[in-house]
Amino acid sequence: MDEWFTVTQTAEKTDIPPDTVRRYVRNHRAYLKTRKRSNSYQIHRDSLRIVHEIRRLYDTGMSVKDVDEQLGNIHPMTIELVNEQKQTRQTVDVALALQEMKTGFMQVIEAQQKELRTAREELAAARQEINELTKDVNEVKNRKWSTLSIDDVRKVMNEEKKSWWSKIFKK
Repeated sequence: MDEWFTVTQTAEKTDIPPDTVRRYVRNHRAYLKTRKRSNSYQIHRDSLRIVHEIRRLYDTGMSVKDVDEQLGNIHPMTIELVNEQKQTRQTVDVALALQEMKTGFMQVIEAQQKELRTAREELAAARQEINELTKDVNEVKNRKWSTLSIDDVRKVMNEEKKSWWSKIFKK
């Protein structure tokens, strides 16, 4: 059964002043099951014990940050997702959701790093092949073809057939 209390009703049930309850909601809402109706907060019945816990922690002299830290150790930080069209509610443990997201992101990052390593290796191989082809082409350019006879050119071409020509036209 869903029971929601206004801040005033919560104050009456917990013997904590309404302004203090509002401050608790503002400062520690992530640990409380709350909803906003009109311009006021409503607090779920299940969160009354957490309101008491917050009061107890402040009574020991803790700061807002310390109380948040303690609540994080005791109660999981949750958010409630409401789909009014489908009339559904889903409570999500924020820490668990963040851990799942982190795991998913790490898997994506690792896959991208692997792809990047592969691309770098392929690029290095392509650069090496381009350098070799450029060297072969420059060698051919530097030869004085005009001083050779047609038969000499054919002879040289047949000897080098498997070198630079095959590299240029192999694909």
